[in-house]
Amino acid sequence: MTIAYSSVSSSPQSGSTSAMYRAPAALSAGDLILWCVVNKYPTNGPNTPSGLSLLAQATVGDGGAAGVDVGNVYATVFSRESDGTEDGATESISIPGGNSATSRSVSYSRSAGSGWAIATASGSQGAAANSWSVTTGSLDLAAGDVVVALIAKNSDVDPTHSAHSFSASGVTFGSVNVATSVHSTTQGDDCALQVVDVPVTAGSGTGPVTFTMTLSGTAGSAAGGVLLLRLREDAGASLPTLSAATYVPGSITSTGFVPRVTAS
Repeated sequence: MTIAYSSVSSSPQSGSTSAMYRAPAALSAGDLILWCVVNKYPTNGPNTPSGLSLLAQATVGDGGAAGVDVGNVYATVFSRESDGTEDGATESISIPGGNSATSRSVSYSRSAGSGWAIATASGSQGAAANSWSVTTGSLDLAAGDVVVALIAKNSDVDPTHSAHSFSASGVTFGSVNVATSVHSTTQGDDCALQVVDVPVTAGSGTGPVTFTMTLSGTAGSAAGGVLLLRLREDAGASLPTLSAATYVPGSITSTGFVPRVTAS
């Protein structure tokens, strides 16, 4: 069984009280679409796009007052299993009470006849810094998994990210794939995102993940955090649906369970 990065939307999108959902440019039936959004301010998140489901959402940042290049941001991921016909489809999404938002979608392929099993965790870089080291909540990891990281920043400064790395007890990670460049917006009080992914090449275990990277490009530094998505192939799996019982504002929404998607 093999999971692989497959496509990305043709361009990033930005806005304040609305943003465009743009599907990945090239899709096949069974691909997992992840629409990644970073916006200010929690808890004013984007409405769920038609045909997608809210997969995970977390508040990250410095916890301070609202302002330019400071404060918290919402990291949100919506998902669906592609039917292979949505290449580049667009939809305008409302962000009630929004201040600043940027987004991009990516997709991942899997072996024929399998399904998707997904778990999530998040961690915050609470102090503005040019060198991040973020420890997330616990994830169940095993060889063959792919971990996708939505990097969320409360600022547009330091537009270059490098030296991404992942570590966790009992597992070995492969080379990091940079799925998107860094996307930032100066609308409102500023925010930025990037998506990277990494395969688990050996071992297994359940525990926190440490994510590190270096920020550079301009004077200054930024706070924020990461939202991790552990992708695994699982026959008969399904994506999660958010319920009032599992949603806690300002926290990850789907930690600790394995969602299931019907195989196509």
